Parts: sequence; structure tokens; C-alpha cells
Amino acid sequence: MTYVNYAARILVILMGMAILGGISPFDRLDANIKWILGSLVVLYGVYRIFTYRAALRRYHDVQEDDDA
Repeated sequence: MTYVNYAARILVILMGMAILGGISPFDRLDANIKWILGSLVVLYGVYRIFTYRAALRRYHDVQEDDDA
């Protein structure tokens, strides 16, 4: 399940890069909108990866505390 979570978050980052690159269907957007929207989507994907990793660490820490 971890691989699926990382894959979904990486796809979000790639979608942001596609918006920044102007790949179809985003080629019709204004340059400023492409830059802002693409940057926001990339940052959101990076944020989701970091929050997922933090949640995974907390989960593993709780599991180790329960085992002790």
C-alpha cells in the first residue's frame, strides 16, 4: 500500500510539471495561470509526500511502543 501512496503523490507532482510545461490540455492557459497553478500543484504533491512520511513514522513509533 505504501507504493500506491507514493505513486499517487508522484503523479500529482508530475501533473504540476505538466501544467508548468504547457502540455495539452493546459497549453491554452495564460502563462501566469500556468505558472501559479503548476507551482501550487507541485508544492501540494511535495507537501503530501512529507506529511505521509511523517504519519508513517508516527505509526511505526506507536507500533514499537505497543510491542515493548
